Amino acid sequence: MATARPTRPAGGTSPRRRTPQQARAQVTLDAILDATAQLVQQHGEAAFTTNRIAECAGVSIGTLYQYLPNKAALLDHWAARWRASVVEQIDAALADAQARPTSLEALVRSLVRPVLVTFATAPAHRALVRLAWQQDAQGRITDGLRTVAERLGLRLAPWAAAQGLVISPEQVYIATRAIVGTVRFAAMDDSPLLDSPAFEDGLTRMAVAVLQPAG
Repeated sequence: MATARPTRPAGGTSPRRRTPQQARAQVTLDAILDATAQLVQQHGEAAFTTNRIAECAGVSIGTLYQYLPNKAALLDHWAARWRASVVEQIDAALADAQARPTSLEALVRSLVRPVLVTFATAPAHRALVRLAWQQDAQGRITDGLRTVAERLGLRLAPWAAAQGLVISPEQVYIATRAIVGTVRFAAMDDSPLLDSPAFEDGLTRMAVAVLQPAG
């Protein structure tokens, strides 16, 4: 008697079999990235070695290299995480501003805060952020912040128009680059100003002054 062949799902496609494998891969990658942040935060730049990261993450050095071939790739992945987090928070803040009336100052503050916290002051990875800035030879983190600045610009203009305000592209460009540029240098300098609420206030006031409609 002939053995019955297993049937395929409707549509003639094979069932997906990579989902558990992909999930395990993501868990491993997350463990490596989290170990990187933990080591740098607790022990400084000297701990930023692939051997120590692999040991802390509980994986072999060979496994680490399968996911991230070098230390630059580790920092690139963290930069991508930071960028995605900031963009998500920016979109949420602007969606909220569109749903209910808010002042320009309140909106700008809600946009300044995630950039400042994520790229400079978050305690969980502050040392890692500084290290990433210092080792950003290829400008990938700078590119990430440029993406954030462009996202800010794209979202600010429609919001302003809906409020009957006229904010020029030049104003948006200057304000967004001023924010991210100041945050970048403060993070690289490990400036004590980062711990002061007045720093966020100053960034907010600066951006509002630039974005204020003429007349």
